[in-house]
Amino acid sequence: MPKTLLRGFVDTRSRLALRRRDGTESLISVNNASVRTNFYSYTGAAGALVDDIEDWLSSDIEGPVAPVLIRARRGDPLNAPDNTALARFAASGLLRTATTRARLEQVGEHIGPVLVLHEHLVNRKIDPTTLSPDALNAAQVAATAVWERLGKPDEPAQANLRIFLREFDRLSERLNDWTWSVRTAPRACLITADAPVAVLPSADLGWQGILPPGSPVFIPISSRQLLIGEPRRPLAGGDQLLPELASVVNARLAFEAYDALFASPSAPWPDVPPLSPTRPTMPTPTVTWSRSDGSADTTTSPSYPEINDPAIRRLIDDLGGSDDLGS
Repeated sequence: MPKTLLRGFVDTRSRLALRRRDGTESLISVNNASVRTNFYSYTGAAGALVDDIEDWLSSDIEGPVAPVLIRARRGDPLNAPDNTALARFAASGLLRTATTRARLEQVGEHIGPVLVLHEHLVNRKIDPTTLSPDALNAAQVAATAVWERLGKPDEPAQANLRIFLREFDRLSERLNDWTWSVRTAPRACLITADAPVAVLPSADLGWQGILPPGSPVFIPISSRQLLIGEPRRPLAGGDQLLPELASVVNARLAFEAYDALFASPSAPWPDVPPLSPTRPTMPTPTVTWSRSDGSADTTTSPSYPEINDPAIRRLIDDLGGSDDLGS
């Protein structure tokens, strides 16, 4: 998380107000502010911690966006190269939220046994729709045991990082043509977090992906200024930050923070929900079995979308990835 972003929330003594998930609050110097370290590190073949992803985030994402954030706070117009830097920073921030992290870390334990069971049913030519509920449940229990014993990836951190990089490449490309604008409030009303990018939740529809359809992207860049990314150019005259929008953004940041919230000590904490003692978890997926009618074309070997960024391609290769869906 760039210190440049946090400096939009400091007081005259360069301090930040900090709240953590364990309930503690403190004042800290911005120079001592840190979020979770080794968030994207992994253990290499020699047993040492590898920081290639962290280094790439620092040099290719946080470095280029820092001067853009400064200009946005000053009210300078943003140009096309600025949009690219913001798109990449927003994509990395959306992939750092607690909900996305939970799905990244927990999807294997939910989906892995289902894949084991599916392979068993296909190999034995068993139609799952003909099994009784008790028989299907027993098969699922057995598949879970097989997955726990044999199916888990040998290097789960590398597998998760490959997913992160592929999603980053897709998200940043999607956001690259968006338009960014700043809305300003008359007084301090915004917070930031160790996952500093927010989107609107989907009403009563559950999780609708990392970037829900129709949602803007929100990045508080100071205690009074909100940077908003939208797929279309915003209407003229919309530069005032309304309290209702600030409240929604703060609530989303508090919900999606991994461990820490930050605010300006120069004003009272905005009214934000307390951090839950536990982070979000991935709900158990509902799996429905059905029989294929044979009409689907299954001759094409499934593969991941092509990677747009050569640097990401190199990082995925270093992590042992390939373009077939088995990686």
